Amino acid sequence: MRDALTVLPRFADDIEVTVIDDGSTDRTGKIADDLAKADPRVHVVHHGARRGYGGAVRSGLLSGTKEFIFFTDGDRQFDIADLGRLTAVIDGVEVVLGYRLKRQDPPRTRFVAWVYNRVIRVLFFGGFRDVDCAFKLFRREVFERVPLASVRSNGAFFSAEMLITLRRAGVRMREVGVPHYPRSAGKAKGQQPKVILRAIRDLLACACGSGGCGSSSISRLRRGDTLRAGGLAPRGTLASLAEQGPLLLTARRSSSF
Repeated sequence: MRDALTVLPRFADDIEVTVIDDGSTDRTGKIADDLAKADPRVHVVHHGARRGYGGAVRSGLLSGTKEFIFFTDGDRQFDIADLGRLTAVIDGVEVVLGYRLKRQDPPRTRFVAWVYNRVIRVLFFGGFRDVDCAFKLFRREVFERVPLASVRSNGAFFSAEMLITLRRAGVRMREVGVPHYPRSAGKAKGQQPKVILRAIRDLLACACGSGGCGSSSISRLRRGDTLRAGGLAPRGTLASLAEQGPLLLTARRSSSF
């Protein structure tokens, strides 16, 4: 979060950081509250009970008040300064999706992700290069047109279901590569059997039409493609969400963005 508070002013003049405390049982909530008291740009949202990865991201996205929302993990596997790669290509689209260049994860994690991305590509007639890459930039008005209430999953399938739902609504997207680094904080939980089983359940429910994933209209996304939709919101603000001690950064645009 300190990195975010230092780096984000390069892209925006006025930032807000919202920490999502997802029912933590350690001192995360207390630490976040102390940071909020020390810096007026920091705010905290507490979940009384754990809602899961998707539930935390959902709260962060919904708490954004400005015109752009950017979210990333807080495990230092991404450099927030690489946000510039996304802002450089936001013109003409409503969402910019990062995909990991030379993914720095264990072989088992990379294999599971490879299978997962290809299953999504087959079941939904087109996929994304890296559906779970936590380096995404949205125009906030996207979630006014396509409410997050239409995304049912609160687990690991949340990101995939959100993108599938947005795509089916005709939201314009662009993909760009971003560097990836070895994990230096936190412990990965995405490979736990219960997490994988929940993601499979949500994926199958979405594919079978029994929950979420927007309308039944399907469109294909090829590498480098953009998807067509309605008008754009004016440029103006930026936000960022991180997974580890989830946080949301809201900001007003500067001349560099």
